Amino acid sequence: MRPDGTNPAKGIERHKENSRKRYLRGDELQRLTAALAKYPDQRSADVIRMLMLLKTFLEKLALHEEDVVRIRHKLGE
Repeated sequence: MRPDGTNPAKGIERHKENSRKRYLRGDELQRLTAALAKYPDQRSADVIRMLMLLKTFLEKLALHEEDVVRIRHKLGE
């Protein structure tokens, strides 16, 4: 084992990743939904379904907030 407080990767620069958004296409979403329906552990499948719904809800909420800001700006508020 290596001594505490030592890091063999110290001084190595991390690879910078560019963030990106990717959404499932219709056919991919259908395949994922079918796979989740067949998955033996339905509790885990339900968690994934809930995360998908939550992500959709949060994105719609963010778009709504942007619309409210634009409308208020146009109204001079």
